[in-house]
Amino acid sequence: MKYLFLTLIICQFPLFGIAQETFQKTYPDSLNSKGVGLEIRNDTVFIVGTRGDGIASDLFVSALTLNGDELVGKQLSGVDNEGVLGNQGFTSTSDNGFLVTGVTESWSSAIDKRDAFLMKLNSSLDTLWTRKYNGDLDMWDFGFGVIEKTDNNYIFSYNSGTNSNRGTNLNEIDPNGNLLWNTSYVSNDLAGGNYGRGLLYSNGGSFYSFGDATCDAFIRKHDSNGNLVWDKTFNSGGCNFQGGPGSSAFMTGVYYNDTIYLSGITPENAVDSANVLLMKIDTLGNVIWSKSIGGTGNEYVQKMVVTGGGELLLTGFTNSSNYGNYDAFLYTLNLNGDTLSTTIFGGSQDEYIYDLEVYQDTIYILGSKENTSGINEVFLIKTAFDLNLCDLKPSSVNLANVTYPLHPVANPTSGIVSIENTPVNVSSSYHCDSLICFTGVIGTIDVLSACESYSWINGITYYSSNNSAIDTLFDVHGCDSIVYLDLTIFPLPTPVISLVGADLTTTTTYTSYQWLFNGSELIGETNQIYTPLVNGNYEVIVWNSNGCADTSAVFLMTNVGVAELDVNNIRIYPNPAMNQLHIESSSVANVIIINNLLGQEVLNENYSSIVDVSSLTNGVYIIELLNYSGEKMHQSKIIINK
Repeated sequence: MKYLFLTLIICQFPLFGIAQETFQKTYPDSLNSKGVGLEIRNDTVFIVGTRGDGIASDLFVSALTLNGDELVGKQLSGVDNEGVLGNQGFTSTSDNGFLVTGVTESWSSAIDKRDAFLMKLNSSLDTLWTRKYNGDLDMWDFGFGVIEKTDNNYIFSYNSGTNSNRGTNLNEIDPNGNLLWNTSYVSNDLAGGNYGRGLLYSNGGSFYSFGDATCDAFIRKHDSNGNLVWDKTFNSGGCNFQGGPGSSAFMTGVYYNDTIYLSGITPENAVDSANVLLMKIDTLGNVIWSKSIGGTGNEYVQKMVVTGGGELLLTGFTNSSNYGNYDAFLYTLNLNGDTLSTTIFGGSQDEYIYDLEVYQDTIYILGSKENTSGINEVFLIKTAFDLNLCDLKPSSVNLANVTYPLHPVANPTSGIVSIENTPVNVSSSYHCDSLICFTGVIGTIDVLSACESYSWINGITYYSSNNSAIDTLFDVHGCDSIVYLDLTIFPLPTPVISLVGADLTTTTTYTSYQWLFNGSELIGETNQIYTPLVNGNYEVIVWNSNGCADTSAVFLMTNVGVAELDVNNIRIYPNPAMNQLHIESSSVANVIIINNLLGQEVLNENYSSIVDVSSLTNGVYIIELLNYSGEKMHQSKIIINK
C-alpha cells in the first residue's frame, strides 16, 4: 500500500499537565507511520510524513480541515524508499505551494545508497518538480532543511557523509528548481562529523544554519549569497547535541526580535540521560544565557515556536514522565528561559511529537502514537491556550512568573487583592483564562485619584471615591484580565471673594491664586489679596492642596477710582489726549511709566516734558512719574481718545 489515505479514529489517552486539549485524532495504519512536518494555511492543515519500516519508507502528504478531517492525501514516493527526516524538511511558500526535502533511494544504482531530494508542490499537493543531490556512490546524502528568502528563492541544505568525510551543503535554488550557488562545510572527525540540523532566516536577508559537529553545537551566519559571516561552536561539557531514538539528532531554533533561540539535547546526570538544552544567542553569535530543562530521564526536543504573546513553546518527547516508555511533552517558557508550564501527553504506549504550529490562538501538534499492537500511527492534537489549574496543587504553579495583560488604554498599575481559598482568574501574555485555587494574594489594581469625578474604563463616571468596582479587559487574542478599581475623588475648592476696605480677598486660604479682570488674567497678581485700580468684573482661580482648581463667581466693583498722587504740583495735559501729553512740573522726574487697567506696562521711558502716546489705543490708562530714588511722585488717570 503506497498511498496513505488517513482513516480517522478519535483516541483519548491521559493528559497530564495544564494544556486543555480540544481533540486528539489518530490515523490508523497497518505499517508504522508518523507525521513529521506540519503547515497551516487558509484554514487548512497540511502534514507530511513517512509510512513503513526503517529510516526511510514511503512519503505521503495530506490536507486536513482544522478539525482533523482529511480532504486529500497523496503519495510522493518513487519506486523505492523516501522519507522526511524532520519538520525542517517541510515548509509552505509564498506562491501557495510547498517544499519537501529528505532522503530517497529511488534514483541510486548503488546498494544501500541514499540521495538528498528537494520537491516543489503546488497548492493542490501535485508535484511540480523534483531535484536530487548526491555525492560519491558510497555517500549518504540527507536533505534536512529548506526556507524561502524574501526574493522568493530557496535556501536548501543537505548532509553528505561516509566513514571518512562528513559535511553540510548549502544551496540556493530558484522557484523553478535551478541551482544558483552551492557551498560546503566538511569535517573529517569520525566521532561526530559536521551535520546541519536547521535553517533560520533573518529580517535583513541574511540566514543562519545550525547543527552539530563532534557532538558540539554550531551556528553559522551567512549573507544572502551564502558567504560565511561568522561561525560559532558551543560546548558546555560532554556531548551537547547527541543522537536520540532511531539514531537521529534533534535540534530546533527560532529567530525572534533580532535574537536567536537554539535548542537541542545534552546529557545530564548520567551518560544515558539527555535533557533539553536551550540557548539565547545574539546576532553576533554570543551566548546570552544557556539553560537545561528536563527530568530524570531523556527529553528529545523537536520544535520551538514563539507565540504572539512573546512566549516560547518547546515540544518533543520524553521518558521522564513514567506514564509510558516515551510520552510527548510541551513546555511553555518566557523569553528568559523560565518554565511557565509543562504538559505531558501520555498513555501506556509510546507517544512522539515531531512538529507544532500555532494558528488562530490554537496549538496543533503532530506526531506518532503507538497502538496496542505496537504499530506507530499518525496522530494530531488540537489544544487551546485556555488552561484550567483548579485541579492542581498550588505548588504546581509558579505564581511569580504569572503576568497580567494590561489594557492598552487604561494601563492599570500592578497591585494586590487578598484572596482566600477562592478560584482566581489569572492570565499571562500567552495563556487565556486560568483558574487556580489557592490561599494567598494576587490581583491587579487600578489606583487612581481625580478631582470632582472620573470616567473609568468600564464607561461609568464616578463622583465619589470607590474601591469595589471590577472590570474584565480582553486583548486581541480573547485573553482577559480582571482589574479592581481603587479610586479617590477629591472635592473642588469653592472660592468666595469679599471686599475688605479697598482690597479684594478670598474668605478661605488656598495653596495658590490667579486674579482675573473682565475675564483676563492680571499679570503677577497671584496673592490672596488684590487691590483693584478700576471698576469692573473681578474673579479669582484657586488651587487646593490636592491640586484641584475652580473659579469664583464674578465680583463687580463699582466704587473704585484711581487715587491721584501729586506732591510736586505736576500738571499733565491735554486729558483726553490724542498723540502727545505735556507735563509741567516744579521738580525734575526721572522715569515715566504708563500702565493699562490690567496692570500691564505699555510705556516706560526717561522723563521728558513731551510724551509720545501715538502708539496707545483708545482707553483709560494710569500714568506714574518716579524720581531718581524710584519713589512715586505722581499718579493719575489719563484717557486716550483719537
